[in-house]
Amino acid sequence: MTVTTTISSYQVGGSLHAQAPTYIERQADDHLYESLEQGEFCYVFNTRQIGKSSLRVKTKYRLEQDGVCCAAIDLTNLGSDNVTAETWFMGIAAELWRSLRLGGNFQEWWQQGDSLSDVHRLERFMKDKV
Repeated sequence: MTVTTTISSYQVGGSLHAQAPTYIERQADDHLYESLEQGEFCYVFNTRQIGKSSLRVKTKYRLEQDGVCCAAIDLTNLGSDNVTAETWFMGIAAELWRSLRLGGNFQEWWQQGDSLSDVHRLERFMKDKV
């Protein structure tokens, strides 16, 4: 007699890794992936604890496997209290710089645009660096 034992893990909270065997694919997976692949702006809005962050991780992994350069930013880490517009926009650019592993010195690059508005600096960053 042969006995087969399957050990499965269960995770409470947080994102599953991109190849987690317990991840359950949904229609949203393919829809988000295909829309992003076509260059569409996408967002995922839903209630807590239903797999949004795992969907992001899985979709980012799939896109990277296809050679797409991806970055993820958690806007909650940028803060909201006592944060200036410059600090907020700089935070977005800095997180993209770090996530995309761009070379050079971010602070120097950002300071070169001191005469520009914060929004213009972020726009220039997106066009020149990303």
